[in-house]
Amino acid sequence: MPEETRETPAAPDTSVDDRAGKCHYRFHDKFICDRPTKPGQDLCVCHRMERTPEEEEEFLAEVEKVMDDGKKNAVYAAYDLRGFRFPKEFLHFLDEKLPGHVFLQDAVFKGDLLFDGTEITGDLWLQDTRVDGQCSFFKTTIGGDAWILSTSISSKANFLNTVFGGMASFADMTVHGSTSFQGAHFNAATSFVKVSFGYGVEFHSATLPPGGTFRDITVSPGRGESLYRFAKQVCQNMGEYREAGDWHVKERRDAWYTKRAKCAVDTLNFLRHYRWLRWLARRRIALFVAHVRAWPEAFVLDGIFGYGERPRQVGAAALVIIFTWTLYYRIAGAVYDTATSRAADIWGCLYFSLVTFTTLGFGDLRPLPVSAYRLMAGFEAVAGAFLMAAFLVTLARRWGRG
Repeated sequence: MPEETRETPAAPDTSVDDRAGKCHYRFHDKFICDRPTKPGQDLCVCHRMERTPEEEEEFLAEVEKVMDDGKKNAVYAAYDLRGFRFPKEFLHFLDEKLPGHVFLQDAVFKGDLLFDGTEITGDLWLQDTRVDGQCSFFKTTIGGDAWILSTSISSKANFLNTVFGGMASFADMTVHGSTSFQGAHFNAATSFVKVSFGYGVEFHSATLPPGGTFRDITVSPGRGESLYRFAKQVCQNMGEYREAGDWHVKERRDAWYTKRAKCAVDTLNFLRHYRWLRWLARRRIALFVAHVRAWPEAFVLDGIFGYGERPRQVGAAALVIIFTWTLYYRIAGAVYDTATSRAADIWGCLYFSLVTFTTLGFGDLRPLPVSAYRLMAGFEAVAGAFLMAAFLVTLARRWGRG
């Protein structure tokens, strides 16, 4: 990430005693504003939240002046709005063409932050920014890098059909509503680190960046499938197959959660359709039915098979079955030695369980001619054949890709 001092205009840094009548607003412990203050005030109208109607007009005029000065500067076009306190009725930046960089670090928007249809030729900085409404970059073009760091958005965030010309970094960002990156175009590396999407996120039809980092992402259950798929595909393109496998597991788990929720809704609708079953139309009953219907996938595909990405889980399941059946054979006295016709000890039961699990069956130890014992041995052989095949598949899938 580039240094902040390289991206922002030079700022005066004097002591408080030398700033009588000037704004005392600090950014990164530096005074950056030389605007005059009112008597008894330490901050100018741009950096104060509490303003009179007359001061609101002064604020809007100052914002317009900053935007006009940025457009006129042919050497270094920049729109320095750091620390500005925007009112709820702010008219936003709609369908603008901004040649240069936009700095909105430490800014506060009491309402919405809208950049819909705007073209920014330089970088966009949103750092320590707070948006009390929604944040929208619908069909916005950002020619440079986009740094959205430590930003809090109280409502939804919309990056629908947004074009990121440079790097796009989202770190320590919190969105309390829904987030959409549908149709977004990423031309450079993208990173999502310590990001919280409160009500889900969508990445349908978003173009894959050439590289990226995805770490410590929080999404509501059942609402992050497209994000996990997007991260998986990016990691696959980068050759990070093991990390792609981890995202694949998260994608399948999220899809299972969605399937369970849909099953619960279908169950409620079915019970309500028939009058004599309406007394069963309760949310807890519907969730119980959904759990029962979705349990095989959760237990077998996720818990044991790990969606083809967890060979250790398959190995652990195999060991559990071998030792559990060993204890059963020993406690029940179900195995005897054909040479001595005596019951096998604990080591003999372990040996019999192992050869039964692997379907070897040497014949030196056998179960007693009791139907229950033979059925248990048969179940262990079936489980062993399935788990050995699953282990080979997951091992080849996980480690065979380099």
